[in-house]
Amino acid sequence: MRRPILACYKLWGPGLPNFFQALENMNKLGEFQNAISGFLATLPLIRECVPGASSFKLKSLAKTYLARNMSERSALAAVLTMRDLCRLLEVSPGPQLAPHVHSFSSLQCFASLQPLVRAAVLPRAEARLLALHLVSFKELLTAHRHDPQGGLKKYNHFLSPQTPSLPAGQPALSLQALGTYFEGLLEGPASAGAEGVATPLAGHSLAERASQQS
Repeated sequence: MRRPILACYKLWGPGLPNFFQALENMNKLGEFQNAISGFLATLPLIRECVPGASSFKLKSLAKTYLARNMSERSALAAVLTMRDLCRLLEVSPGPQLAPHVHSFSSLQCFASLQPLVRAAVLPRAEARLLALHLVSFKELLTAHRHDPQGGLKKYNHFLSPQTPSLPAGQPALSLQALGTYFEGLLEGPASAGAEGVATPLAGHSLAERASQQS
């Protein structure tokens, strides 16, 4: 493939946002984006192929299906194990992969939301749901700034798989927590305290992001 799809075992974990940040620090993120066409979430794909597996840890799968003792400390061993599992399970480009392939933009949004995950105001699962709808940190902050009372409510329907019984018009608990977080962020003293807390993929602090919206 001219622009390959990169396979990641735990696509929605902290690893890829950290990788993005490292590339950003080296001014290589744009070059990386232009070199790929997307990301394949391998773990849910393997779950579909072997639903009866006793464990979906990569080390356990390697022992069960490849008769291999994989070192968890070796990145190369993990890559080779994932490659060989995909070969064994006959994973190849086609309709089977489509639901598990995600764009760079989605993962970039997910990376931008990590400060909220680390601050425990947004669960990682909900950050994933927002990212799948291309909702970024900046978009959430802007929505709240323009309408502190109801700006975040429109994101309820993105989180509905997590909150199926939520009454109409009532914000999800995570959105309420986000509102409180942004209120503190946009206040002068709190913004000053937030100096130096950088969001992924940006050279500005959270406070600087807030001031840029004014």
